Amino acid sequence: MKADLHIVFELNVSEARCKRAKKEILESLDGSFVDSYNKLEGYAIELRSCNSGSDIVIDLSKEALSNGKRKFLRMYICFKAMKLGFKSGLRPLIGLDGTFLKGKAKGQVLCVVDQDSNNSFYPLAWAVVDKETKRTWTWFMPHLQHSLELQNGEGLTFILDMQKALLEAVRTVLSEAHQRYCARHIEAN
Repeated sequence: MKADLHIVFELNVSEARCKRAKKEILESLDGSFVDSYNKLEGYAIELRSCNSGSDIVIDLSKEALSNGKRKFLRMYICFKAMKLGFKSGLRPLIGLDGTFLKGKAKGQVLCVVDQDSNNSFYPLAWAVVDKETKRTWTWFMPHLQHSLELQNGEGLTFILDMQKALLEAVRTVLSEAHQRYCARHIEAN
């Protein structure tokens, strides 16, 4: 971009100024990063109306709300179609894990998958949280329990890594569920 400006307009500008200009242009076209988070509630309302029976939960920071501000904290999604797929005969073998978000939006995605009769993975639910902690997993698991009507987890097996917060959340919320651990994580520990 810097070289193009020099060739076309005979302008010498710094790399930092080019980056700032690009950021301003992208924000004017797409809206700012903050504006996108402010649109999440509208997105959730639309999802609920188009996918009735889906579970969409958005939590805002209570501390920020008490100061008159709105700050995104976490979000959980489980579509009705995923619930019906689970109930229609997927294996009672559920995988849970978290992965990092990179880029401007820091945080983690907690995800739940199952396996169908063709050994293909089937997504069930996911959440966007700040960190993979005991607090976030114990927030996530009751939502999953409710969405999939798991009661106490009897007859289910959960595939987990050795993340202590996840292990504890599954034991607490789904006390009758069996747990199996990923081999690559067991060998590393």
